Amino acid sequence: MASLCNTPPPIRWISLLHDCNIDDLDTYGENLEDESQLRRPLGFMKFFMNTDECVDYIAKVEDSYVVLTISGQYARHVIPHIHDFPQIAAVYIVCKPENK
Repeated sequence: MASLCNTPPPIRWISLLHDCNIDDLDTYGENLEDESQLRRPLGFMKFFMNTDECVDYIAKVEDSYVVLTISGQYARHVIPHIHDFPQIAAVYIVCKPENK
């Protein structure tokens, strides 16, 4: 008898953020600590600051689902390229409020 319990594919958490400032070493150190804390429960996390590299990477993912966190500035460029990819499980768009 075949098993009815199938294990879902793993999830790759990917971030494409415009607002990263890794030149500031203090902030970068804090981000590394935050990243380490995120990786533990998530398992896999990859960061991009280049849209083409991110889209190319996602296009090559075959063995898992992708959850993408993307800054609003990149979303208009990236979403049209990835919206039909079957490996995309979710996209979260992060926007900073505009100063009034």
